[in-house]
Amino acid sequence: MSNPQKNPRRFTDTLKILAFACLLGSVVTTPAFGLQYERIIDLGVEVRPADINNNGTVTGSCKTGAPDCPDGAATSVAFRYTRSGGIELLNAATVQANAINDSEQITGNTATGAFLYDGNLRQWEGYTGSGINEAGQISGSKALKNPYRATPLPLDPAIYTPNTWDNMGIAQTYPRGTRDGVYADLYSLRDINNLGYAVGSRSRYGLAGSSAILTEPAFDTVIYLPVPYGGYASAINDQLMIAGTSATNSSAGAYAHAFLYDYTSGTYTDLGTLTNASGEHGLTSSAADINAQNQVVGSSWLVSTLTSVYDPTMYHAFVRDEAGGMQDLNDPAVVTDTSLSVWILTAATAINDNGDIVGTALDGDGKVHGFLLTNADLQATPPPPVVEPPVATKGNRGKKK
Repeated sequence: MSNPQKNPRRFTDTLKILAFACLLGSVVTTPAFGLQYERIIDLGVEVRPADINNNGTVTGSCKTGAPDCPDGAATSVAFRYTRSGGIELLNAATVQANAINDSEQITGNTATGAFLYDGNLRQWEGYTGSGINEAGQISGSKALKNPYRATPLPLDPAIYTPNTWDNMGIAQTYPRGTRDGVYADLYSLRDINNLGYAVGSRSRYGLAGSSAILTEPAFDTVIYLPVPYGGYASAINDQLMIAGTSATNSSAGAYAHAFLYDYTSGTYTDLGTLTNASGEHGLTSSAADINAQNQVVGSSWLVSTLTSVYDPTMYHAFVRDEAGGMQDLNDPAVVTDTSLSVWILTAATAINDNGDIVGTALDGDGKVHGFLLTNADLQATPPPPVVEPPVATKGNRGKKK
């Protein structure tokens, strides 16, 4: 990695990061042995949270027709959850909400493209919306044309900065033998921080494997991260700490693990896996999110010997921080609320700067529920702000590499 002091733009970014860290202070109180949670909240059957902001608002998708999901027009529909209003559907056109910022702006996907919801709904066909920062920038991808066949469509890295989408124009198609356009680049930017750094993955349609990638604020090139055997990057905070998952290489006896990567220093940390009831480390883990305190959440597979048998109860949600290492959210020393002790928390999907965690769990009958772990008092979430009608936007401002 380059030395920030020898790179003026990187050095300026580093100063911004340090100033931002000082303003944040220590939001979460972390005991010497790690985190503890006093309250678990059931968000409902077939509710799948994707993100939680610092106001405590949760967003994600729920399955239409499930007991705790209001009626909607699609198989799944995006929702917003607040403590004052419970589950509220955004719009019948929305299928999946992926991220929410502290201004209560939500991004995600419809059946045909990306959306931005802030009380009003804006949609863009051919794009995906995966992450959103406090400036309203959205990270995702743009579908390009395949000149040889209807599918696959190459996916290009794309970022929305109000009120314009940028994409790099670098995704290509590739032949297989004499048949053109059989393979295609698939770029996806899954998260974007407040400095404009975005992370995600690059893979190719029709081929196995992927690579973890990053784009800097200039958004003029893709940087490949040194993650073992490829993998992907899930989230990045304003200290340029990146959470993600390495790839499996069975011939080398290596399995996918959650990781933490410091982009400034170039330091890579394998976060390992949880242990099972026999005291053996599970084979795999994956990271979904990281907050300002570098606390990482995700899921770990407790199986210690490779098997093709799928058992959802063998996946456990985790939180990882410097004090406690990787902690199983099913450990009663971590979640002290025993009201839902028959549940198995299978995946933690997001963590905010207050340490609140959302994810999915299995109840005693094997049904999927969304959950929220918190230590905050349960006062009502502030209502979303009143917004002006959106300015009409159109088109795409493409950039060639």
